[in-house]
Amino acid sequence: MANPKPDFESAVEADYAALARAATVLCRSKSDVEDVLQETMLRAFKAYPAFRGGSSFLTWAYAILARVAQARNLSAARCIPETYALSKSDHLPPADRAVVADEEHRCLIDAIRALPERQREIVTLHFLQEVSCDEIALVKEPNSLMKLTRPHNPELALLTLAAILALMAPNVDAQKMFPLPTYREAVDRAVSAKSLKAAATKTTDPQVLLGLTFLAQSGDATRRELTDLVVKTKPEYAAILAVLALAMDGVDEKSIGDLIRLDPDNALGHYLRATALYRSGREREALEAFRMAAACPELRLYEAITGEALIQALDTLHLDGQDRLCALSWMASRWSNFGAIGLQDIQSAVSEVARTADRWYAERALESAFRMKAEIGAAEKSPTMNGYAAVVQALASVTLSWPGIKDHVSRENPLELARFLPSRIHRAFAIVDPSQRRSSQLFEFNVSLTGAEKTAFDKATEKATAAAQALIGVALQDPDGIVGAYLKGRPPRKYENGPWVSYYSPVEKLMTTRPEVFRAAAANEEAMTALMEAGKGDPRRRNMRRMMEVGLGIIRYASRGTKVYPPSLDVLFERGTLKPPLEANSLLTGKPYVYVGAGEKPPVKGTDWNDLVLLYDRDPLPGDTYQCVMADGSGQGIAADKLKEQLRRRGKALP
Repeated sequence: MANPKPDFESAVEADYAALARAATVLCRSKSDVEDVLQETMLRAFKAYPAFRGGSSFLTWAYAILARVAQARNLSAARCIPETYALSKSDHLPPADRAVVADEEHRCLIDAIRALPERQREIVTLHFLQEVSCDEIALVKEPNSLMKLTRPHNPELALLTLAAILALMAPNVDAQKMFPLPTYREAVDRAVSAKSLKAAATKTTDPQVLLGLTFLAQSGDATRRELTDLVVKTKPEYAAILAVLALAMDGVDEKSIGDLIRLDPDNALGHYLRATALYRSGREREALEAFRMAAACPELRLYEAITGEALIQALDTLHLDGQDRLCALSWMASRWSNFGAIGLQDIQSAVSEVARTADRWYAERALESAFRMKAEIGAAEKSPTMNGYAAVVQALASVTLSWPGIKDHVSRENPLELARFLPSRIHRAFAIVDPSQRRSSQLFEFNVSLTGAEKTAFDKATEKATAAAQALIGVALQDPDGIVGAYLKGRPPRKYENGPWVSYYSPVEKLMTTRPEVFRAAAANEEAMTALMEAGKGDPRRRNMRRMMEVGLGIIRYASRGTKVYPPSLDVLFERGTLKPPLEANSLLTGKPYVYVGAGEKPPVKGTDWNDLVLLYDRDPLPGDTYQCVMADGSGQGIAADKLKEQLRRRGKALP
């Protein structure tokens, strides 16, 4: 004989806590949780006389809760911003901190909230409420979202949850963004932690708060504080803030996990995770992560939203004239640095992983990553140096030109000028400021010359300063329109089957409507090239050129069938790879260079070529940095602690 059905109050008392936990997962905010629970109890009370006890009260009431929560979520319409909702996701934003205070619990709940709606409901019922898989499958109300068939079983949903949790810990080697100087005191004051926090207390506008968050310096804890304010004001900005954290602070395990959790159908997080897996030697997992990325509908950076938010934040901070231009060019340079430092590895990693896959996959992966077939064909003039941040500008033609530009610098083309325009404007502020000119950031001015060489360098400095001032003057005509174009990104797609981007992007429009800006940029480029030429006699530069010549000989040796670096530098001279009067001795001290690549194999992964030291100068430069030549042939100044850590890891003697 079946057990008698308990009265409604007793049944609710026994299972209310479990239903409240479920509502925390299925609803978007604290207020939604309370309202959904009340509506669920009201509907359950009215329907209780018809409840026959075929399943537990919890399972029956949960089906009602799921329907109420779904309706509430739809009415709230808090999803990815409409501009970017190409294929709207049904995942939920992070759990409200006011509801779930424990960090570990909130991470677990957020992972469940990132699941598709059907799987989210199944996992919640099974994982949090401990309802058996068989009992879940018994829920067969005609209108219930929990109506299941065996092919869509709860075990599969639990596996999906495990996969999402795994995405949160890809064992990433952090790539931190370095703090970029603003080169202007007024801007320093405006974007200080104190100033940004004070401005945030005077507004509830989510756009302004988002822009203030964008402005925080790399590594500043202020961004985290402002992020919480933005999410509280506008929860759907959580995914955008996750992208900002990556771009402004750097790529690490937590930032990748946060983006995938908050924006699971954004290809960016999956590409970054795949690249991190590849760099850590987990090629098979990296390939699967790349496939996941290629299956995503879009790679979203949200520039249209963040760019407008930045403009509003600058208005709030009352930055105008040169201060505004400096701030805009500083931010555009930081955004471009994310492309160079954070995203550029993606392309090489995709290409190398694809060597073990099929040609079709390699092409699809690259096309999905950057939406630019010119890169697949290895078009040498594609704007790839700064990664996706440059590609999205859609500088479609390398043949565009204007009268006067090529007269200034024949080797320059408009594409090159356009790609680096914001950083050139930003550096111009340092060039025209004598107190900034000899900064370590401006290596062009850090020279030690005497006699005629010094006289020629001083004249070149005057011309470079004048050209920089002229570039600033032209850009001051319309800072928001000129530099702001680089912060707007590609226009979001409007039609599923249409072109991926407008062929007339903000930067391309700038190129055709403001040729005077690019003429000034060309003149600035010419002046800086002349300055570099005038400073080539600096002993440190001459020493680096010598080191790089030796490094090139090492690389040539390893590329000629041996596939290992030479056992000593003497071998290179014995075989004629290097010839006198070249010597493998420092021009600064006369001491032999320290060769640490002897007998080693070149890196297999392209992402490692720029990190492996082949040789270095024995004595450090001021600032405790060592001149080094890397496996890709480039010359770099590396901090002593970083060099020592690499040598220790490779079992080499320390300097």
